[in-house]
Amino acid sequence: PADLTVAVGGVDLSLPWEEHNPDSLILHEEFNTSSLQNDIALILLSNPIEFSKEKIPACLPFMWDVGTWQHCWAAGWENTSAASSCSEALLILLFSFAAASHVLQKTGTKFISREKCLEQIPHLVGSMMCAETEQGGGGGGEGCQVDTGGPLVCTYWDTMKWFQVGIISGG
Repeated sequence: PADLTVAVGGVDLSLPWEEHNPDSLILHEEFNTSSLQNDIALILLSNPIEFSKEKIPACLPFMWDVGTWQHCWAAGWENTSAASSCSEALLILLFSFAAASHVLQKTGTKFISREKCLEQIPHLVGSMMCAETEQGGGGGGEGCQVDTGGPLVCTYWDTMKWFQVGIISGG
């Protein structure tokens, strides 16, 4: 789409970013416009991103056992001034909408069992998983405000690679 621009490499919206134009957009084949189920797409850029120390790729996961993932973080443009004391908030499905911060925020997270999640979200869809903020999640994003569409990235053992294991979704 002509009105879509992909910005990379920045953590502060008030500073210039590297911008890329999309060449094509591939929607999930089971995307439902009514329920927004499977609201994900792939974007093919017209030019490649040149990676650097500030711009590193997130790998796609090769295993789905949530017990494997350690050091998980959710990121987004939530407003930290509106943060409440909800260190046990369910990040993947529940969050508050707030005015955006101009600086990218992050908060430490951990996966929780499907059973625990179903206690709070009985309508949990089969393909979704749940995570919650860790006590003292750190990074400045200590409240519940997390953006829909923001990444949930994790690493495991002592690897220096990050894997995008989830995408924040509104409940």
